[in-house]
Amino acid sequence: MGTLDNNGTLTNNNILTNNGTLTNNGTLKGTGTLTQSGTFTNNSTGIIAPGASPGKFTVTGAMGLGSGTYQCDINGTVQGTNYDWLAISGTGTLTNAKLIVEWGGYSPADGEEYTILTSGSLPPSSLPSPYLTWRACGSPRVMQTIRLRLLLSAYHTHF
Repeated sequence: MGTLDNNGTLTNNNILTNNGTLTNNGTLKGTGTLTQSGTFTNNSTGIIAPGASPGKFTVTGAMGLGSGTYQCDINGTVQGTNYDWLAISGTGTLTNAKLIVEWGGYSPADGEEYTILTSGSLPPSSLPSPYLTWRACGSPRVMQTIRLRLLLSAYHTHF
């Protein structure tokens, strides 16, 4: 790939190789794999939405969420099947990222945990302060003790 500017919706349900420049100003979604060896930019209007509501999106290589949004659907407790999973094999950075959780019709139970992002490494300096901006979407509900968890290969961070 040379240069690709996504200004709409790019659905990847197969393998997309970026060895050039990929700029996401729209929505990048799907159940496929992004093989990442080039430059990836997720701008403030950019949304990463794994799966097909929900599902797993795999990144081989490094990926930064930039100042964009990770839109996560949670409709149950099975990773990649009932809730979204962004699996990054290399370094992930979340410095200015936002998280939107779409609950759909699912009512989570007290104490449930969801591993919504895995990364080969996530340097502490790449974590936004305070971590991610959270917004629960969908019908209003009473929030219980629900921890969304980033599972890292080097160490664990709980939210």
